[in-house]
Amino acid sequence: MFNGTDVNLVEDINPSGFSIPSSLTVYKNNLYFKAEADSNLGRELYVYDGINVSLVSDIYPGSSDSTPNNLFIYDDKLYFIAYNNTGKNELYSFNGSNLKLETLPTDPSLSNHILFNNKVYFSASNSSLGRELFSYDGNTFNLVSDIYPGTGSSYPENFLVKGNYLFFIAKNDTPNTYPFYMDTLEVVNNVYSNVSGWNTNPGYITGATFDNNVYFLEYSVYN
Repeated sequence: MFNGTDVNLVEDINPSGFSIPSSLTVYKNNLYFKAEADSNLGRELYVYDGINVSLVSDIYPGSSDSTPNNLFIYDDKLYFIAYNNTGKNELYSFNGSNLKLETLPTDPSLSNHILFNNKVYFSASNSSLGRELFSYDGNTFNLVSDIYPGTGSSYPENFLVKGNYLFFIAKNDTPNTYPFYMDTLEVVNNVYSNVSGWNTNPGYITGATFDNNVYFLEYSVYN
């Protein structure tokens, strides 16, 4: 902890080893994070109330790690993705008192997230669709687009919001990786669909916003 002058240890969470606290997120004046207190619990969700550090829940019971990730605030709740004894990364919500496993109809395994247009967007997968782009409005979990049709996976990632558009990287059925964008009506388009001269396999791309533009970094060759 840094008070503007001094750096102080808040608590030695794991006296016999490394607790490695990370994913620090403030919610209702408390600090939530994942850490490992000892080998009997694994990496779980903890809270610091300004005085004490305590375990919120042993989500994956015993010494296994639930490794809560992607902590975010939505609809006045703390949401995160955690691994449990079903063998999947699933969505949890916490209202400050009760922890809830969100029941999602497609039974997906989740990763990544971003808030856009009053919804949460995820990369999620199941056996019938592969890994694709899904949305969640606090009640309903829906497929946005099957970018790689069928059981193939588009692996949407590197989400980035610019104005009224959500940009991300995904693979289509060419099968190559491209930057895509989605508008507020959830219409998904390939950025390169109307651009000629680009290599057909641009590879791994990341994006950033600067000077009212979206910039993409790639390692392809312009023809």
